[in-house]
Amino acid sequence: MALAARRTPLALALLAAIALLFARDGADWVRGYGGGDTAHEAFSPAAEREVAAYIAAHSPTGAGILVWALAPGIYALADRHPVTRYPFHRLLLTDAPLAREVPGRDERRAELLAQIAVDPPVFVVLGNHDANPFEPDSITSLLGFPALATIVERDYHEVMKTGHFVVLERNPAPR
Repeated sequence: MALAARRTPLALALLAAIALLFARDGADWVRGYGGGDTAHEAFSPAAEREVAAYIAAHSPTGAGILVWALAPGIYALADRHPVTRYPFHRLLLTDAPLAREVPGRDERRAELLAQIAVDPPVFVVLGNHDANPFEPDSITSLLGFPALATIVERDYHEVMKTGHFVVLERNPAPR
C-alpha cells in the first residue's frame, strides 16, 4: 500500500506535465495557424484552392498549365493538365543539389521547352518567397533557367497573387 501511495503523486505529476506540454503546443499551433500569422496561412491549402479556382474559372477544361512551385496539387484542384510529365518538375529542373544528382537535367529542360512550344500553358503559377531546405525559392530557380524565364517574362502577365503564389496568364496573340 505504501508503494501505491508513492506512485500516485508521481503519476499525477507526470500527467500534469504532459497536459502542460499539450496545452503549450496547442497554443503555439493556434498562434501559428489560427489566423494571425500570414506566413503560415500563405502555405495553407486554401491558397492552392484559391489559385486552382481562379484557373478553373478562367480557362477551358483542356487547357494546360505550369505550376513552377512545389504545389502539384494545383493541377488536380484546377482540373487542368500539366505541360510537363514530372510532378515535381521545378525540383528536377533547377540548380538545386538534388536536381544536379539526377542525371539528364539538360534533357528534361529541353523536353519542357519543346512541350511549351507545342502546348503553351494558359497560366503559369509561380511560387513566391517559398524557399525550402533543398532549393532556393521559385523565382530564383526560374532565373536559373534563362530559356524558361525569357518565355515567362515575354509571354505572360500577372493576374493574381495569393499566399505564396503569383498567377500569370498568357498574353493574347498579337493581331
